[in-house]
Amino acid sequence: MRKTKFKTLVQTILACVLLTMLMFVVSTTIFGEEIMYIEINEEDNLKTLKILDDSNLFYLFGEDEEIYIGELGEESSLEKKFIVEVTDQFKKTILKEEFSDTTIYIPYNKNIRHIKASTFGPQIQEKIIINKEFNFCNQNNICEPCFDKTWCEVMENFVSCPEDCNSGSNDNYCDLEQDSVCDPDCINTNENNVDKDCESCQISDYTLEGYENIEELQEETNKQEITQSKTCYYNNLNHHCMFEYNGVKCNKKQHCSNGEWITLEDNTACCLEGYCLDDEILAINTLEEENSYPAEKKIEPTINIEKYKDFGTEQKDYIGTIILFSIIILIIIITGTLLLFYEIKKSNGHQASPVKNKLRANELIRTINELHSKGMNYSKIKQHLIRRGYYEEEIDNYLNHHHSSNKNHN
Repeated sequence: MRKTKFKTLVQTILACVLLTMLMFVVSTTIFGEEIMYIEINEEDNLKTLKILDDSNLFYLFGEDEEIYIGELGEESSLEKKFIVEVTDQFKKTILKEEFSDTTIYIPYNKNIRHIKASTFGPQIQEKIIINKEFNFCNQNNICEPCFDKTWCEVMENFVSCPEDCNSGSNDNYCDLEQDSVCDPDCINTNENNVDKDCESCQISDYTLEGYENIEELQEETNKQEITQSKTCYYNNLNHHCMFEYNGVKCNKKQHCSNGEWITLEDNTACCLEGYCLDDEILAINTLEEENSYPAEKKIEPTINIEKYKDFGTEQKDYIGTIILFSIIILIIIITGTLLLFYEIKKSNGHQASPVKNKLRANELIRTINELHSKGMNYSKIKQHLIRRGYYEEEIDNYLNHHHSSNKNHN
């Protein structure tokens, strides 16, 4: 029984450590942040409200006619400001902040239940733009999207409620997940679906090189469904490197062979001119020509997105994350060690303990003799002594000794 408890304790400690390490790995590779996107029109009315991922390439590239998170909206006059307050179901404020732009980004919080936004300023009459109750995830196993641009009582999509809305769902949000599901929400301004999981995206594998027109290509390949090629992609760093910088993404054991490159969020290289080369091969080439390895040059992306800055500018955030999770791991290890020592001590405490002094031994022997002389059997004597605080092992030891002595005398 004790061995089982000890084994369970060790397994629990190991599980905690492994879970913490997994959380650390996931936290350092998260791609994007969930935000609430709010846009206000010229008449100070709500134009769009949506929950999305700020790294989603569909919205970064301006594929959506209504939403383009690649740039902020127009700045309002110096006198006019926008104030936004979001609260939970208990009316407790989660965030309250002032903005001067007509496009507002707020970190998404699953506990948000009420939003109030208004304009204010000197000599400006306050106007309430939003004052609504929302539910972004009711977890009823039914995906309930909002196709109204401004307000629905329930506004669920893959970002706000993955419990109810799977990737690729018809939830008024293009997630571009690599899930073998053609997302119907990924129709761009050219009325093409850019989700690479769609069958229509396979036409991008064919080009008109060597053919005079698309009809000739169709006839040659027996692909009647081929139309004009278009760009399709997934929402990941590989496609970001490809379509944002027209480059090639390397893995962690590779560097660019030559030319210019940038460093992506996962600390890998995006080659703008050369190609990816394994470090071992690159090291041999470097020995042949000293100092031939080009210095990294920062290349500005075509879209001014804070999310895709050089890794070096965000290194402090990663160091802070590493320190935080190192502290958590240390706390778990210390807690586990203390529990382990406690269990060992507890286990040892129930083992046969030697009588530390003659007084305790004499008292125990005297009590056994006294109770036995009154006609009490050994089972009753043992119960009596346990209630008085003696260890079970030492009671058995002296009862056996008493029993042997009586047999010898008889």
